[in-house]
Amino acid sequence: MTMHPEYPLGAPCWVETFQTDPRAAIEFYGPLFGWQFSETEPGAGDLEGEYFVARLDDCDVAGIATLPTNGPPVSVWSTAIRVSNADRMCEIVTTIGGALLLGPLTHPRGGRWAVLGDARVLQSASGNQAMAAERSSSMSREPGR
Repeated sequence: MTMHPEYPLGAPCWVETFQTDPRAAIEFYGPLFGWQFSETEPGAGDLEGEYFVARLDDCDVAGIATLPTNGPPVSVWSTAIRVSNADRMCEIVTTIGGALLLGPLTHPRGGRWAVLGDARVLQSASGNQAMAAERSSSMSREPGR
């Protein structure tokens, strides 16, 4: 197991899924990966719905959230890339032609994040998207992490 108190800038640092039914996702992913889940907690910013943190061996490893009404059109997994300043990254991405899909928002557990995408391919249902995040998972390189 590799513990990460903080990931280096530019590294994948968190995964999160937005689901129409986050409780059904918990019932599926919990046994699949051996995850335990936090009680529902506030999501980032003013997003409505439920947010759960998946834990394995007492470490936060992923998030499961209600699909936001202004978010992706289908349930999706997103990978967060560690940045020092999510707001500044949003400015850079939109300046070079990328799309700001959601955020930037403040996460209740700390840091800011946003969902960004490649504007040229967002017409597909899956699209190419990533999250820019200032917070990180606490472990990696193990099954279920």
